Amino acid sequence: MPRPLLVIGFGNMGSAITAGALRAGLLTPADLTIIEPTTAKAADLAARGARVFPSVASLLALPPKAAILLAIKPQGFTALCEQLTAARLTAAPLTLGPEHLLISILAGVRLDRLRAGLAAPCVTRAMPNLPASVGQGCTAICHDQGLSPNDALYAEQLFLSTGPVVVEAPEPMMDAFTALAGSGPAYVFYLAEALTRAARQQGFEPEAARAIVRQTIIGAARLLEADQATPEALRAAVTSRGGTTASACETLDRLEVMDAVDRAVAAGTQRARELSAV
Repeated sequence: MPRPLLVIGFGNMGSAITAGALRAGLLTPADLTIIEPTTAKAADLAARGARVFPSVASLLALPPKAAILLAIKPQGFTALCEQLTAARLTAAPLTLGPEHLLISILAGVRLDRLRAGLAAPCVTRAMPNLPASVGQGCTAICHDQGLSPNDALYAEQLFLSTGPVVVEAPEPMMDAFTALAGSGPAYVFYLAEALTRAARQQGFEPEAARAIVRQTIIGAARLLEADQATPEALRAAVTSRGGTTASACETLDRLEVMDAVDRAVAAGTQRARELSAV
């Protein structure tokens, strides 16, 4: 049976998760409440029966037994807590009870801070990534102690609706996952940018360079998906001794590109830890 969903923040990730939940039948538009200052972003869903409000203050009550997806920017968390506190002082029934499931995708905001700031009994913290917007997301999920099995299952199903991989991770690993998979698409785009520039330097016109690089990366990703071989084995299959690929990879090794990737992910993890400590 569909469960009511309250989405606070309807940006790229909030809208992607909502779309996935609708596709998977976890809710219908009539089960959906959205808090988004730019209400035009949710106009289509409003026309299909969803309730859309510009702020928490305009919401008279939490939907009963709702899952609440917190999808605002992390720097807006303190302001949200203040808004909820002010709303409660005006007698609006906006207190989270044990029948509610709070799910946060706020990078760097830990479980204890979420519980304290929102007076939530139990919380699930998740870190999806941008490919969720095309149904190819990879998500790490961390459940609060005491979360019921049914609530944990719902949270996992919610993120499985946005992509095929959901991994349960202890909270200390969420920072590393953020640096690896949360930021990971940017690393792939960085590679695409570098290859496109290299193609231009070799004489390809801009449109041809973009098309070649785009399809090369898409094709390699599809092969990685379809073949059970490791990335190392797939690379070896392309690399002939003394050939062009071997020459290129030897150059990458001399430049210590793999070590640079290690250092980049480590730097991202450290930055995520610093943000979590704020």
